[in-house]
Amino acid sequence: MKQIALSGIKPTGTLHIGNYLGMIKPAFDLIENFKTLYFVADYHALTTLKDKGTLNQYVYDVAATLLALGLAYSEIKQELYELLNEFFGGRRDTYHQLRGDKNHLDHILNQGSEKARAIAGPVFESVRRAIGISR
Repeated sequence: MKQIALSGIKPTGTLHIGNYLGMIKPAFDLIENFKTLYFVADYHALTTLKDKGTLNQYVYDVAATLLALGLAYSEIKQELYELLNEFFGGRRDTYHQLRGDKNHLDHILNQGSEKARAIAGPVFESVRRAIGISR
């Protein structure tokens, strides 16, 4: 089985040479030796783009460019979903199990709290003594 290469492109404007050299060309270089998954990182663009219409257009433009170059977008989303679902499936099951047993969750949280107090208590006391507010 081939190793997986995952890469995304942030749709923050018209594609340019930096996008080509930074993501698109390397994407094609990886295809022969890796199972490749590529995506449009539209949520990341929210840090710089506030206008929904502009963001939608940029996402569309990037997706259309990737498709025109032969990088299938819908297959990518499905494969990425399947990989993430496989990876997080057990953790999700554990999460739901813990959420369903409030007593067990409280017990775990109390144990963590006791461990944290045992470690932090002496440190806080030494800080209090150092600054002159010891109990």
